[in-house]
Amino acid sequence: MAKQKIEQINYATVAKPHTPMYLMHKYWARKPHNVVSEYIENYTKGGDIVLDPFCGSGPTPIEAIKLGRKGIGVDLNPISTFVTRMTAVPIDINQIKNAFEEIKANCKNEINDLYKTKCKKCGKDASIICTHWDNSTPTKIYYYCFSCNKKLDKKPDDEDLKLVKKVEKMGVPYWYPTQRLAYNGEDFKEGTHDPNIDSVDKLFTKRNLVSLTIIFNAISKVKEEKIKQIFLFAFTSMSHLASKMTPVRPTRPMSSFWAMHRYWIP
Repeated sequence: MAKQKIEQINYATVAKPHTPMYLMHKYWARKPHNVVSEYIENYTKGGDIVLDPFCGSGPTPIEAIKLGRKGIGVDLNPISTFVTRMTAVPIDINQIKNAFEEIKANCKNEINDLYKTKCKKCGKDASIICTHWDNSTPTKIYYYCFSCNKKLDKKPDDEDLKLVKKVEKMGVPYWYPTQRLAYNGEDFKEGTHDPNIDSVDKLFTKRNLVSLTIIFNAISKVKEEKIKQIFLFAFTSMSHLASKMTPVRPTRPMSSFWAMHRYWIP
């Protein structure tokens, strides 16, 4: 049987920005999908098996599937294979919507009570969007007023500070991770790492930790396993944005980002 002649790629392939598919979940050092795709298309043919034994977030097996190959992704890190699988899995949008309404019904009131405030303009109930902190002290609150139909900001008042203190005394209602932040038995010693943050739960304010456990518990009650996994994927994709690791953006004070690929507290 004659060997198939393979044309070599003898030019540079310029990496393109990640498509929305690959932006659903944070993953450091994600490989550019278009470069991976071009190599698969050039060096394999339809129906071939493409194996990536260190698949990371999965661009190789996913692009292989998109090109009509059989993609297999393997990784020591279970988060890697989880992200890969959830990025590629087909879903029924109506099932997702129904499950979301179920989760929301189980969470909404309990969480909203933790983020209540009063509008500085009309004095009526409002819902906190985000809080800026200086160490353990809240310095500014951004909120949505239902009566004014506006997003506003204010300095925390006495009632806001009382609520923070009340939450600090609360027990966390459901399971949450308390694992020590360590590698090979040694504590993290990064120059930017706060030594007081020595376990996973301490990466979050008490209020956000309580809220995240409420959401996680509601997700765990979803009966359809495939749909539950999708919501766990959504949960892990956003949990870092609820942590202390997100600095304030001067130009977008109501949103933030994970600035460094480490346990860094601004």
